Formats: sequence, structure tokens, C-alpha cells
Amino acid sequence: MRSTSLCLAFWIILVSTASAKDNNDSAVKALHKVLTRAVKGEFTSVIDGNGVSCDLRSGKLLIQPNHEGAFQRDGKTICGVRYDIAHRGKVLPQCVFGSVGIGDSKQDALETAAFEWLAAYGSPLIKCLNGGTPDIVNGKHEIYVSAMGIRGSKPGGWVDSSKEMHTKLLTAISWEKLENDKSISSVTINIVVNDKGGIEGECRVDGAISKDILLRLQKLEWPTTADGYMFKLAFVRREK
Repeated sequence: MRSTSLCLAFWIILVSTASAKDNNDSAVKALHKVLTRAVKGEFTSVIDGNGVSCDLRSGKLLIQPNHEGAFQRDGKTICGVRYDIAHRGKVLPQCVFGSVGIGDSKQDALETAAFEWLAAYGSPLIKCLNGGTPDIVNGKHEIYVSAMGIRGSKPGGWVDSSKEMHTKLLTAISWEKLENDKSISSVTINIVVNDKGGIEGECRVDGAISKDILLRLQKLEWPTTADGYMFKLAFVRREK
């Protein structure tokens, strides 16, 4: 009986390990598909082991998707994926970013997660590492900005994805007070603005939750809508 239990436990471990590898492999294929469509010849990308390797001007960028779970809800598949980053062989823990995808199938959900990662964080990071023109130059820093994400009714006012909006947020963040020894740094904003202009949510600096940044953004006068809205944005910064 004991031998049977041990064999069963070993079999479960093998199946779980194989399943995890299959899920990660699927996440890698989904990322490569999304990248290939999005970059349109700006650089080449290939599947490289457990990640996607991008041949950038500054050197090799390796993006490693890690499938972190999936479940079904209302007939849809929801997948969570963590994207780890290495540049020229050096792991960049400050550039780890998570994404959630929803789709009619697991592969569809993984492709959505990859697209969400690219729009919310990957695009400014790749542009930064590939020597693209910065969106904002602030002293010794070049800053790259993600696409603005709004879920719910568009608020209007100064929340309009303009350079003025970016500057307003960067001034509130006071990034110069968050100096560190990282050549690449990032701030991500993921907040909900209610119908009265109150703010809840999460802000991160180099992947770590920052209550300080959230408090600074709460001091701004955010435009409101009848039902409230979710606001997402990322800044990636490098030294000149």
C-alpha cells in the first residue's frame, strides 16, 4: 500500500511538472506570435528555450513568460503570466511585470496576456532598450511611456494621453526623489478613480509596491465620470 501511494505521488509530480512546462511553452509561443505581429520588422525575435530572444540595437533581450495559473469563469479562460527580463545576459528584476489574459481558450487567453503586457509595459521597455526616441527628456533621464489604459467611461479633462498629462504625473511622482543605482527603472500606475474623484489602487516602483506614489497621485484633481474608471500607465526611465 505504501509503495502504491509513493508511486501515485510520484506520478502526480511528473504530471504537474509536465503540465507546468506545457503551459510555459504555450505562453512563450503566444508571446512570440504577438511580438512578431507588433514589431513589424523593427527587430527579429525567435523562441529561445523557455523565452523569446529579441535582437535589439543594445544587445540581446530575453523575455521569459511564466504561466502562474488559469481558471474558468462564465465560459472564458483566465490566465496569469509573469514576464521575467534579461538584457545582455543580466537579469533585470526591476523589470518583472505580471499580466492577465481572458479568452475563449487557453491559447487565446495567453495571447491576450502577452498583448496586455506589451501595451502596458513591454512596449516602452523595448523602445528604451532598442534606442528609440524618448517620449520625455528630464535632465539626465530619458523617459518612455506606455499606452494609456482606461477601463470604463473615458474621463476627458487632462486625462488625455498627452505629453502634458505625462508631465503632470511625473511632476506628482517626483521621480528624482526616488534615485537608485539602476540604469533602467520604472513606475507603473494601476488605479481606480471613483465618481467623486477618490483614488484606490496600486503603484509600483521597479516592481515593488509604493504607497508613497499612490499618496502623491491622490493629491491630484482627477476628472470624474458617473461610474468611475480604471487608469493604467507605465513609465520606463534610463540614464542618457
